[in-house]
Amino acid sequence: TVTIRPIPQPPVLQDLQVAQTTLVVSDTNSLNPSLRNPLDPNLPNATIVIVSVREQNTNQPIQGASVLLSSSDPDTLWVVGSNAQLRETTVLTDAQGQAQATFYTSKKAGTVTITAQLDNQTKTAQITQVPGPALITLSANPTEIFVRLPDNFTTADGQNHDYRNLDRRAQITATIA
Repeated sequence: TVTIRPIPQPPVLQDLQVAQTTLVVSDTNSLNPSLRNPLDPNLPNATIVIVSVREQNTNQPIQGASVLLSSSDPDTLWVVGSNAQLRETTVLTDAQGQAQATFYTSKKAGTVTITAQLDNQTKTAQITQVPGPALITLSANPTEIFVRLPDNFTTADGQNHDYRNLDRRAQITATIA
């Protein structure tokens, strides 16, 4: 009996697929993905990243190819199954030649480059990590805040005022747009 097997073609790393490219920053850089909550509860802080490997010329999927996924932000988190790692992880392709990982943002806003690497081949994608909503908490004990002001000031209508003659109590209202 003679068995004829085709000569395997070299693997080709396909484009990197990212489900969502704009994510909100996480509220922590924890290694535990269940503790990484989005800073804005209305926006996601994680996305699925899929990589594909196919044979050159035949375009057949390659099972068991080892692909390194990495991020330019050292505090981003990669999760594959129950394994969580900072900055980078290795995935193995399935029978369809695909592998996936979940990418979690760090606490840092900005553009992050994610890279898939197979041998000397690389593919990249950009993820934008946006800041969450502005949040200011002011507390003081005692509840008095001291502000040093000049003796005189001029209001928008051009009137001059002397602070020494004003009531020292104030109510502060702040609006953040």
